[in-house]
Amino acid sequence: MKKIVFVLFFLLAVSTLATAAEVNFGADGLKGISAEQQKMLAEGKIIFSTQDKSKENSLIEAVVVFNQPIESTWSLLTKVDEQDKYLSEIKKLNLASKNPVKVEFGLKILFLSVWYQCQYQFSKPNYYFDWCLDPTYKNELNSLSGFWKLYPYGNNKTLARYGSNVVIKGVPDWIQGAFKKSGVEKALQATKNFVDSGGTWSVKEP
Repeated sequence: MKKIVFVLFFLLAVSTLATAAEVNFGADGLKGISAEQQKMLAEGKIIFSTQDKSKENSLIEAVVVFNQPIESTWSLLTKVDEQDKYLSEIKKLNLASKNPVKVEFGLKILFLSVWYQCQYQFSKPNYYFDWCLDPTYKNELNSLSGFWKLYPYGNNKTLARYGSNVVIKGVPDWIQGAFKKSGVEKALQATKNFVDSGGTWSVKEP
């Protein structure tokens, strides 16, 4: 069960959505965001929400403002084979295919290793991309999928909507609740640090 718990902690953050229609967040990306939440976004905070669709299936959503123009943000986020620069949980990463884009990930903590491979779809005109597990790979996960959708924001910044959907079996509810939000917060904050820096920030910095 330790293996499943760790996977849940990390994959909710780096995380079918890939085959579903693109979600409509309105022309400015602020659909469903309250005035108070918009104020928090302007202050640089990340907004989270969790929807438990079942005991084993949870939809994690987040809204974040990156301090970079949308073109720069798109360029940095879509370098999916460089995620090990800013996500400390990734110990091994391999670009398995360029067309379609497939990335193999290896996670390790203590004596535990977990391997899986994601395939990505990109729509530059819509500033939208998503991912899911590669069905041709022998994944050590049950399910993983997610997306990023970008919008121009004031002062030459970018508003981004994020979503991930993870299906994990055999984990008690209290364990899932303890790991979901903290895992997302940690990874998205690292992602924001990386993008805001223009790609220079690294998890390996002292």
